[in-house]
Amino acid sequence: MHRPNGSPESDRYGGWVDGRRIDVDCVAGFYGDVCSEVNACLLSVSGQSACQQGDCISTGNGTYFCQCRRGWYGADCSQYNPCIVSPCLNDATCVSPESTVYRCICLDGYYGNRCELHNACTAQQSAQLCRNGATCHNTSDGNFTCECANG
Repeated sequence: MHRPNGSPESDRYGGWVDGRRIDVDCVAGFYGDVCSEVNACLLSVSGQSACQQGDCISTGNGTYFCQCRRGWYGADCSQYNPCIVSPCLNDATCVSPESTVYRCICLDGYYGNRCELHNACTAQQSAQLCRNGATCHNTSDGNFTCECANG
């Protein structure tokens, strides 16, 4: 039997019979003339992709890397950090004590779950908005009223 380059595994994958090339359907994860090349992205563990929350990029020789979806990280894209997607607005700081929970620390003048609302009555602006000792009260996003001082 003729084997290309004297390769003993050629007929093991059914690529050559009696010195002639035959078409082969390789099992998942293998490719090439004699199904000897490995695409690790197509080899699944327990039916799961190598990259849980991302795209598997084969780099040849059975190696790969994961290109994780936004918010996911780790070698197999199995860890999540909600702060990666920048849920906080107006330059607020995002902190994530757990993998699915986040909290926004708002800058002065902003409030709301994502610091999306503006408080017109900040210490910096209050004196300019309400005069003669009146107290500024935030009523809604960017709106306010002034409570006049007694007298």
